[in-house]
Amino acid sequence: MIGLDSNELKVLLGNVAILRGQGKFIEAIDLLEPKLNDIDNDGKVVALLQLVYVANDAGLNDKTLEFAKLLAKLDPEIPSVKKVLKANGLA
Repeated sequence: MIGLDSNELKVLLGNVAILRGQGKFIEAIDLLEPKLNDIDNDGKVVALLQLVYVANDAGLNDKTLEFAKLLAKLDPEIPSVKKVLKANGLA
C-alpha cells in the first residue's frame, strides 16, 4: 500500500475543511472516508476527528457514531469521542 504523505494529507484535510465550511458535508465525507486506509495512524486520528465533526454538522448521527467508534480504537481519550459515545449510551 502506498500511503498519503504529510503534504498530501494536509491538502486533503484542507479541502475537507473548505467543504465543511461551505456546508458541503456529504462531499467532505465522500472525499475523506475512502482515503482512511491510505493514512497512517497518527494522521488517521486527525482525519477521523474531522469526519466526526463533519458528520455531526450534517446531522448524520449514525455516521458520527461510526467515525467516533473508529477513532476511539486509536485514541479513546479525545473529548469529542467521549461525548459522542456517551450521548449514544456507550461510555
